[in-house]
Amino acid sequence: MQQPAKPKTLSEAFGHFLLKGNWRAPLLALLFAPIPFLNWFSLVILGLVTLRKGALDGLWVLLWAMLPAVAYAFVGNAFIWVLNILGGAVFVWVMAAVLRRTASWLRVVQCTVVIGIVVVAIVHLVHPDIYVWWHKFLENMFTRQIEAAKKAGASVADAQKRSNFIATMKQSGAFTKASYAATGIMTSMTLVGSLIDLLIARWWQSYLFNPGGLRKEVADIRFAWPTLVALIACVLLALAGFTWFWDVLPFIALLFLVNCVTLMHKLAQLMNAGWLLLLFFYGLSILFFPFSMGVIIAIGLFDGLVNPRRWLIKTTDEMR
Repeated sequence: MQQPAKPKTLSEAFGHFLLKGNWRAPLLALLFAPIPFLNWFSLVILGLVTLRKGALDGLWVLLWAMLPAVAYAFVGNAFIWVLNILGGAVFVWVMAAVLRRTASWLRVVQCTVVIGIVVVAIVHLVHPDIYVWWHKFLENMFTRQIEAAKKAGASVADAQKRSNFIATMKQSGAFTKASYAATGIMTSMTLVGSLIDLLIARWWQSYLFNPGGLRKEVADIRFAWPTLVALIACVLLALAGFTWFWDVLPFIALLFLVNCVTLMHKLAQLMNAGWLLLLFFYGLSILFFPFSMGVIIAIGLFDGLVNPRRWLIKTTDEMR
């Protein structure tokens, strides 16, 4: 009788270990969930089990992974921890179920944007004065930084520079402008973080059972001109006085960010040393963040309008 092949790497062995039985994954998700800087791995385990075994098995892992956050909610800020649960574990579980059913990252990103906009709408309905809250929060945050700098022994000149900076921000209305999109930015950042956890889980599943499968899934995502129409509509409505739409803009921008990232991966597939392009792209993006986001979104806009992938593929085929 032929013996099953032994795992070649630690990630392969650990992945198969997690997926065997009904208790290993839930207990390990519970173990990692309360550990700072490692709690994201709990969501990766949740995503892997849901993708491979289904939503019901994933639900069992979800319940265990949420226990630390539920406990913290009783002793700390319940609102923050409830948001952490919904935007983290629950979101990863739902999106993993969607990805398992559709095998489409396009649908996952679309669902993410819809969920984000719904969350922003609920926040505005529950807290109509959310802009005022954000304005006060931003002012207090910078003020506390000045006080902390003074306590840390900062020079009088440095403290004065910080005070002048805050005064300039107030006079220019920067805090007010930032407050208009703060809810959308924070919500989109939370959901994007959870999407990254799901992406890692999908890579892990692909590595174990379908090597190279994730590469094609990611490279084929593209949002076309209707997304540009939505972007223009949001900007016009926001400028017309419907300030709620400033909070929607981060989610529309997210679609073009995805366009740029998937375009880079498509180019990497067509190149002999594509990993160098990806290394260069991600390195510069991280090095010049957040300024790089404007360039990335602009490239995503160009991809959505012109679709350079068609002639890139055609040119590559002719060269071969």
